[in-house]
Amino acid sequence: MDDPQYAGTLAFINRDVLVLTNVSDRDVRVPAEREILHASEDLPMPLDGMVSVPPDTTVWIALD
Repeated sequence: MDDPQYAGTLAFINRDVLVLTNVSDRDVRVPAEREILHASEDLPMPLDGMVSVPPDTTVWIALD
């Protein structure tokens, strides 16, 4: 994830799941087309095909 939008995130892949933690002070957007299996906080509804992950939030995203 060399994209500057993902600066301030910690991410790793475990089998077919991407675990993404937003440790920045701003929302990070991820594609809504991927299934979010779990989130540590409530997430807003998708907007323009993207889901906003608030600061201090972890999401588990299916990769297949």
